[in-house]
Amino acid sequence: MDESLLLAMNLGWAHPYLDLFFVWLSSRFGLAAPLVAVLLILFVWRWRVDGVKLWLLLALVVGGGDQLGLTLKHVFKQPRPCFDMAEHVRQPDHVLAEGCRDSHAGLPSNHTLDFFSAAAFLTVVFGRRAAPLFALALMVGISRIYLAMHYPSQVAVGASLGALWGWLGARLGMQYLPFMRRWRA
Repeated sequence: MDESLLLAMNLGWAHPYLDLFFVWLSSRFGLAAPLVAVLLILFVWRWRVDGVKLWLLLALVVGGGDQLGLTLKHVFKQPRPCFDMAEHVRQPDHVLAEGCRDSHAGLPSNHTLDFFSAAAFLTVVFGRRAAPLFALALMVGISRIYLAMHYPSQVAVGASLGALWGWLGARLGMQYLPFMRRWRA
């Protein structure tokens, strides 16, 4: 099931515009870095010092989730489809030096974990106004499957862990950090 869904997305959806779109979504410097900068600017503009604190807490939560994902990759050592099925899949991002580097770093998808962590954190803090970030996180997860970087099950694990990690980070922050009380519903 995992391989058939991956092949359906990787080969069945193949289109040059989708290649560009999904490579951009998966790029840490194409999407993630500008998004982080925009959030910092918005938070500082809106809440000044508390905005910086909120942004730093978000960065700490996402960074902690990323480290959790890296630790799990070393524990489980699951293969990536771009190595496991290299002769069967397209790798449109390989040209941009984003191809598979570590053959046994498949579980979980850290890109997906990071985006779901941020989406969950911001949704807990700001409520339904931030919920559309889950759509962006889902698209990042789909991009990882489309690019044959992760199997769908690895993306699902990353999404689940990220949502739980982001929720937990926001709940703990709202409970124990005085500046977070501003956003408590």
